[in-house]
Amino acid sequence: MSRALWLWLLLPAASFAHNPDTSYARCIIADNRVELRLTYDVFTLQMITTVDGDGDQRVTPAELRRAAPAIERFLREHVNVEIDGNAAPLGDAAAPIWPGGADEGLAAPDWHTAAGLITFPFRQSRTPAAREVGLSFALFQTLTPRHTVLGSFEHGAQKEEVSFTQAEPDFLFDATYVATAPPAPVAPAPVPKFPRYAWLIAIGLLPLLWWRQRCSGKSRS
Repeated sequence: MSRALWLWLLLPAASFAHNPDTSYARCIIADNRVELRLTYDVFTLQMITTVDGDGDQRVTPAELRRAAPAIERFLREHVNVEIDGNAAPLGDAAAPIWPGGADEGLAAPDWHTAAGLITFPFRQSRTPAAREVGLSFALFQTLTPRHTVLGSFEHGAQKEEVSFTQAEPDFLFDATYVATAPPAPVAPAPVPKFPRYAWLIAIGLLPLLWWRQRCSGKSRS
């Protein structure tokens, strides 16, 4: 997993470096639901719709709430979900998650940083549990062709990272796949080791063998 995505999953928003033209998609597959969390900085959201409604270079939670319906509509039109081979909706939308530590406003210098990341959660119930979940992004023309979506699929202990770009905008995650460990190598049979004193015994027997051979020669003569 890339350092940027790993830190985004684990740490508070303001504690890691956020690259421009980058957003995040976290897909959580549980036994009874599929959750999708789409995260964007304010600069990117401004490409979708006007978030700074009064133009004072400061976005407030109230302004975000007013812009949320247009952003949600854009995401539903440009983020496609496939579950078990069938097209599926994003699911029920929850309120956008305001960045921690932003207090009551985000000034323009923070719109393109980790401090300005805002998450839009979606959730849909599934019975039975989803076996395959695919994501496809068709938002690169709006957010510039340079844009990259850092994605993470999670299913229990199973996790997979993928980057979505204009050239590779989709990915299918198999929640039923279980990696098998390679067979353990077979240790070679141990080579028998003779004790050190065996060589002394062998050397000591040499005179006896010589004497027996000599006696045997005399008896034949």
